[in-house]
Amino acid sequence: MADVGAQGTTFTFGAAVSGVQSISVNDGGGEIDITNLSSTEREFLSSFGSTEVTVTVFGGSTIARGDTGAISVAWNDGTTDSVSSAICISRRRSGSAGDAITTTLTFKPTPA
Repeated sequence: MADVGAQGTTFTFGAAVSGVQSISVNDGGGEIDITNLSSTEREFLSSFGSTEVTVTVFGGSTIARGDTGAISVAWNDGTTDSVSSAICISRRRSGSAGDAITTTLTFKPTPA
C-alpha cells in the first residue's frame, strides 16, 4: 500500500532482519565518455554497475562488517530488489539525546 509509505517492506540478509527503520537500494554505475571529434554533444556508455544497499535498524544488529549473504528486499508495492552475494562493508551505530539508538548497515556485491 503506497499510502502508508514503506510499511510492510521486508529485508532479508540470509534471514529476515527485524526492526528495520529504512532501506535504500542504489543501482548506480560509472560512465565512459566516448565523445569524439564528430560528436555534436557529450556521449556516454554505461560502465560497470555499483549496487549499494543501506539499511537502518532500531538498536543493535548481529550483522557485522565482513559478514556475507544474499540480500532480498520485498517492497510493499510488490516489487523486489536482490543481491545474490553481498558483503557488509560498513556498520555504524548512533544515538543522541531523546532519540533511539540505531545501526546503519551498508552492503555491496561480492563474489559468490
